[in-house]
Amino acid sequence: MAATPIPLNTFLSTTGSLTTTPLTLYRTPINVSTIVLSAAIANISTTTQTLGMHILKSGDNSTRFYIVSGSGVAKGESINPLPGKIILQQGDSIQATAGASNGLQVILSLLETAIV
Repeated sequence: MAATPIPLNTFLSTTGSLTTTPLTLYRTPINVSTIVLSAAIANISTTTQTLGMHILKSGDNSTRFYIVSGSGVAKGESINPLPGKIILQQGDSIQATAGASNGLQVILSLLETAIV
């Protein structure tokens, strides 16, 4: 029986509601590299919320490489904190936190590419 082929490129999105505890929004699978295309962060609360978003490199879960730290998101507004595209290698993850629980929602748009 022939093996199921792995798609070379796969577009996907992931969502989450942010709290004061870091939420892993995405972790790059084995044999995949990922391009983070955009991050839409919406403030659904009645006050300005703070946002932190960082990368954890594979094998180093103690060092955070910040994309944004303590940035304010006004009530009823949304932001894309990415300065451009970000590349994640296999095992890397992207996490985010909010200054208060359930005030911010996030949608990440991603492109996974199989390493062949």
